[in-house]
Amino acid sequence: MHSGFVDRRRSPRSKVSQRIRIRPSDPGHKEMICATANHSQSGLYFMAATGHYFPGMNVFVTRHFRLGDATHREERAVVVRVESLGGGHVGVAIRNLSLLPKHVLFICVGNACRSPMAEALARRLAPDAITASSAGLAPLGYISSHTSAVLAEIGISSAGQKSKPLGAQDVVGQDLLINMAGRAFGKIVDASPPMEYWDIADPFGRDLAVFRSTRDEIKRRVLELANRLRASATKPR
Repeated sequence: MHSGFVDRRRSPRSKVSQRIRIRPSDPGHKEMICATANHSQSGLYFMAATGHYFPGMNVFVTRHFRLGDATHREERAVVVRVESLGGGHVGVAIRNLSLLPKHVLFICVGNACRSPMAEALARRLAPDAITASSAGLAPLGYISSHTSAVLAEIGISSAGQKSKPLGAQDVVGQDLLINMAGRAFGKIVDASPPMEYWDIADPFGRDLAVFRSTRDEIKRRVLELANRLRASATKPR
């Protein structure tokens, strides 16, 4: 699940409590020192008073917090789930943004050609750096047969992918949006992630040769993005 704060296959959870400090990036919200209910390398879960946290909220986390800790030990994170626990308290799930893979949402118009190509290519060629998904501003409701065909030519399957609309639930928890729609669009959630624009022409309705060219251009850009993310993740903080 893309909005989940932990991938159980990669990062087993621990129920051993850990003292943390949560500092919202918005100075209008107060920081909090508490203990985790469970945690992993990629995220954590804690309980808080109602009203201070919401999905998409950016925060800084200090694990194993002690008074006097320097802020350079902080990790960037995003709130991905808030659930009512009753009694005026909520449970808050947070995903670390400082680790790979990064959650990347590819967006085009119909979610039938370009963004499904990018999703399939990223899943196959760079799973260590990118957790890929895709959506469309005006989805056609199906993946183009030409898209599937040109991906299959290089041994990549689009099986299981669907053409779907872009919604707030798709954006929350993402680290980066890749806009291939050829136009800007409004903010989907209050704390929208960064957006990068890829100028790639829509091949819809064209022949296989055009789809192959589009595939190769997207492949080049996906590999370049993966390398940038890997390089960024290895830089000292």
